Formats: sequence, C-alpha cells, structure tokens
Amino acid sequence: MREAGDHRSVGVMLTNLGALAATCGDFHRARALHEESLEWARRLGDRNGAAVALGNLGGALYELGELDAAAARFEEGLALCRQLGLTGFEAIILYNLGRLDETRADPARAAALFAEGLLLFNRIGQRIAIPSCLERLGALAAADGGAQRGARLLAAALALREAIGAPRDQTDQAAYDLALAVIRTTLGDDAFAAAWAEGRAMPLDQAVAEALAGDRA
Repeated sequence: MREAGDHRSVGVMLTNLGALAATCGDFHRARALHEESLEWARRLGDRNGAAVALGNLGGALYELGELDAAAARFEEGLALCRQLGLTGFEAIILYNLGRLDETRADPARAAALFAEGLLLFNRIGQRIAIPSCLERLGALAAADGGAQRGARLLAAALALREAIGAPRDQTDQAAYDLALAVIRTTLGDDAFAAAWAEGRAMPLDQAVAEALAGDRA
C-alpha cells in the first residue's frame, strides 16, 4: 500500500495492527505502531486519524506505565475529538483518562471523567461501553462510603452485560472482584442481596441516572 500511494489505507492498517498488538499484550509494539500512525495522519493532514492515533497511543503509554506521556496524548486527542465532533472516541478517551486518574489515586477526578464518558456513551447509544462505566463508578462510590449505590451499579452493569452479550475485560476482573467483596462485606448478606436485586431490576436510563447522581447514598 505504501508503494501504491494508498496513504489513508496505510494509516488504517497501522491503527489496526497497533490495536492487535495491544490485544496481544505487546504494548511496546502497539506504541511504535500508533506513533507511526500518528505521524502518518499528521503528514496527510488527517485530523480524524490523528485524534484516533493519539487516543490509541495514550492507551499504549498508559499500559507501559508512562502516565505523564499518556495523559498528554489523551488530552491532545480529547481536544481534537471535541473540535471534530468525534463523540464516540471522545467518550473512550474520557474513560481512559478516568482509568489514568484512578491509577494516580485521584478518585474525584476519575469519577467525573467516567461520568462524562458514560453520559456520552448513553447519548449516542453505545451500550457496549456502558457497563464498564457503571462498574467503575460503582467501585468508586463504594470506596467513598456509598456501598448500597455501588452494589446497585455493579448489579445494573451485570444485567446489561448479560442482555447485550458484553463480557468484562479480563484486565478489569481483579479490580471488579475486589470492589464486589468490599461492598458485600460492608453491607452484610441481607442488605447486599436487596441492593443487588434492586440494581439488576433497573432500566438502563435509571441505572445511568443513578451513576451520575454522585451525591446519592
């Protein structure tokens, strides 16, 4: 494709190869591919491609533990997404910035970012991403003294996962299990069962509203 001059296809291929490398856990390779994709997009003046490359590069850097570099790439990509109206990818970057702030032990900012991402995912109907946001916000709520709210959100997330066939990413499983254990221990069996049943029965719009209502117990 390079020889044929199909420059945009090269950029897409680099993006796909980077995503594949990340899926395989080879984040050094993913970083190199996303850096090349970004360079390619900038050379072509492809701002959409640059926004996607920046978000993907930020993700690779995050996984490599280069948090400051990841944040810079995410913020640059987020600004481009907002300029270009790339709402879906804007929401993805917001979610990833939330993960980064969790790692930096800034739960208030993480919660705000997860909530903003959730709002956008719900607005555009990207339901496959909603359970992860609900789980992150539920875990943060429980850590801040809102165990009942946390239980409801985790239960609502599980119900949605089952309904749409969206399994949890294995990289998130340990954190999920820990949050669930803390909630169950905090509430006790009976209160936990009641909150869990309430969450599983929530319609999606109610679950999203619950997640966004940060001042609820």
